[in-house]
Amino acid sequence: MDQDHHLTLVDKKRRKRMRKVAKAALEQYGLQDARIRFIKEGYRAPLLIESPTQGKFALRIYRLPHSSENALRNSKDGLHSQLQWLQALRREAHLPVSEPIPNAEGSLLGYVSGKGVPKPHHCVLLRWVPGIHKIDLLRPADLSLVGSYAARLHRHAERYSIPEGFVRPRWDWDWLFGESAQLWSKGELVYSASEMEIFRATVERVRQDLQALGEGRNVFGIIHRDLNPWNFVFHKGAVYVIDFEECGWGYYLYDMAVTLVDLDFSQGDYGVRYAPMRAAFLEGYQRVSPLPVGYQEYIGTFMAIEMVRIANMILGWKAPTEKPWGPIYLARVVERLEEFAAGNDINAAGNDINPKPVVPRLLLWLKSRSPLDLAGRRPS
Repeated sequence: MDQDHHLTLVDKKRRKRMRKVAKAALEQYGLQDARIRFIKEGYRAPLLIESPTQGKFALRIYRLPHSSENALRNSKDGLHSQLQWLQALRREAHLPVSEPIPNAEGSLLGYVSGKGVPKPHHCVLLRWVPGIHKIDLLRPADLSLVGSYAARLHRHAERYSIPEGFVRPRWDWDWLFGESAQLWSKGELVYSASEMEIFRATVERVRQDLQALGEGRNVFGIIHRDLNPWNFVFHKGAVYVIDFEECGWGYYLYDMAVTLVDLDFSQGDYGVRYAPMRAAFLEGYQRVSPLPVGYQEYIGTFMAIEMVRIANMILGWKAPTEKPWGPIYLARVVERLEEFAAGNDINAAGNDINPKPVVPRLLLWLKSRSPLDLAGRRPS
C-alpha cells in the first residue's frame, strides 16, 4: 500500500512534500521513530503513523493559506473547534471517536514551518481507530448500530455548551442553493430547460420545508455532515465514526439523509436489501432518540438536498466524465427529483427505490458536444 511504483509523477512529488511535513510534525509529538504510511492520495487524506512504542495514529496535514472553500473549517479556529467537539463527544457522550493527541506544548493543533518544509502547515494527530470498513458488506444489524450512534451524536449536540470562539461552517440552504452553486453556473450546460425547472421546483420545496422545520436545538446543531459507509469502522461489535472534517452547523436529519442516499443512490449495489437496511437504521436511531413528527417527509427533503449536493460536486469537476459514475448520477438525480418536486415522497415504502439503470441522456449530450474547459465553456 505504501509502494510508489504505480504513482504518477505528480503523486510522487506530493508524497515527497507531505513526508517532509509529516516528519517535522511528528517531532512535536515525540514520534521521531514512527513509520509514515500513505493510505490514500491527496492532501485531505490522513497518514497512518506507526510507532513501535506508542501505537498507531492518524496524522492530518493542512496547507496554509487555505482555499476560500476551506478557509473557515480548516482555519486555526475552525480546526481547534473540531477537536474540541471530538473531546466533548468522548468526555460527555462517551462516544467512540478518534482521540485528539496534544503535542509537546500541550496544543491539539500543531504548526509546521521553516527549513525543509515547502510551505507552512497545520497538523492534527489522532489516535488510530481499530476495526474494519464493511462498505458493500453492510447488513441491517450494522445499520442499526449506525443509527443508534447517530442519535447519540445528535442528543449530545442538543445540549452541547458551545465554547467561546467555536467556529464551524453552516451546512444550510444558502450553502447548497446560493448564487455560487455549480448548479446555477453550469447546470444549463448539462440539463434541458425543463430539467432545470425541476431543480428550481426542488429548491422551492426545500425552502418551504426548512422554514417549517425551523432551527431549534431539537432539530439543528453540530452535525458530522459526512455519515457515509466509508466513515463507519466496526470493531468488537461496536461502530466507530471517523473523519469529522466536514462537521458544522446543520440539521440532524441531514446527517441521516447522507447515510440513506449513499446506501440507496450512490452505492446502488444494495438493491432489494436497501429497504430493510433503511428500516434498521431508523429503528436504531429511534431506540435512542425519537424522531420529529413528519420525519419521513423531512428525510425525503434532506435526501433531495444531499442528491443536489452531489450533483453540484460533479458539476464542479473539470468535466462531468472525470469519474465514470458522474454522468450516470447526473442523469438519475433529475429523475428522482422530479418526483420530489411534484410533492411526492421520493423514498416512500414500496417505491422502486433502486430503479433499473437507464440510458442516461447526459451521455448523449456529451457525445454531441465538445468537452468543457475549467470554466464550463466550450473551448474555441
